[in-house]
Amino acid sequence: MNLTINRVDLVTTLKAMHSILQRNPKMPILSHLCMNVSLKGLTLAATDLELGLARTLEHSSVIEEELLIPVEPVLEFVRELKTDTVQWTTDNHFTLTISADKAKVKVKGLPSNEFPAIPPLPTPWIYSLPTTDLDRILTETLPVIGEEDARYIMNSIRLQISGNAAPVFEGVGTDGHRLVVTQRETGTWLSTDHNERVILVPKKTGKTIRTLVAITDAEQIAISLSKSLVAFKIGRYQLTSGLMEGNFPSH
Repeated sequence: MNLTINRVDLVTTLKAMHSILQRNPKMPILSHLCMNVSLKGLTLAATDLELGLARTLEHSSVIEEELLIPVEPVLEFVRELKTDTVQWTTDNHFTLTISADKAKVKVKGLPSNEFPAIPPLPTPWIYSLPTTDLDRILTETLPVIGEEDARYIMNSIRLQISGNAAPVFEGVGTDGHRLVVTQRETGTWLSTDHNERVILVPKKTGKTIRTLVAITDAEQIAISLSKSLVAFKIGRYQLTSGLMEGNFPSH
């Protein structure tokens, strides 16, 4: 397999993937990305078992292949390059060769069957809202949420979509002492089911959404839900997050 990839897009994607991974994961495999090449493009995916992030990049190959690559050495090499594109080549021993002009590095990969499965996206997309509205709600609620609070549920953001034709989107954050409630009449239903939705999203998910908003030009964010999972479509990125359960403080 031989791919030619836009270097800036690749660096941006690798940084976003790296940001959701733990520095010292309990499972070493979680320091890797899943690289899947198909007719749709090159898809990179990362997970910390609670969050999953995927993005598909354009490429110039029609070969189908899948393997795991360690994110840190790949990112360190690619971001130091000055070229517009980089070449990725693989062999039958799960080795990835990255080259640009005279620079070249080989990175040992792993078979993809060792990677934890990322849950499939809940379908269908049920609701979308302007990127600026969700970003503002997160900006206002995230600062009051503690880091690793002993009261588990305090590490979450309460998001609510009202069940009416003109939905109201509300965010609530608290540390038990301060409480911020912010809402906007915004967004559009993408399904015929307009029932009220209330979910508790981890603080890390909110911070990741803000990171993705900053690196994309997406004007809308789509949301889908299942009983235990929420998904956000932000430009070419798809973010999945487990939901938290518990009694969130009343407001």
